Amino acid sequence: MSECKLKNRGVALFVVLGTIFVVIILANIALNLMISQSRFTHHKVIRIQAEYAAWAAINYANEMLRLGTANAGWDAASCPAALGGCPLAFGDFPPTITSVNIILAQSNTADCPSPPAPLGVTCISAQVQYASINP
Repeated sequence: MSECKLKNRGVALFVVLGTIFVVIILANIALNLMISQSRFTHHKVIRIQAEYAAWAAINYANEMLRLGTANAGWDAASCPAALGGCPLAFGDFPPTITSVNIILAQSNTADCPSPPAPLGVTCISAQVQYASINP
């Protein structure tokens, strides 16, 4: 009977080691999933911030065009695409937003996005560059 107890001790050691090995592998998988989800979420937040910065630039340009000559003479030729548009510099953007450019174009030109706007309408677009900062 003492021989059976000695054999069982060796099996118990392998069962404990196997269980620890499986737990370590499962913990590693769970950790990798959490890290990848964190990166994905961080990147998505940065993209949403860039989208809101673009909408802010479009609203700003729309207001400047509405005010027209009363506000530094803004018109459809103020920020042409050929010159890269007008940079928009505000300190309120998140640090991940590196640049925001407003591009204005007259309707029925190559720089006016489709669908074509009626004649005399100014097309407004914004380009936002952002940098991903690792959390």
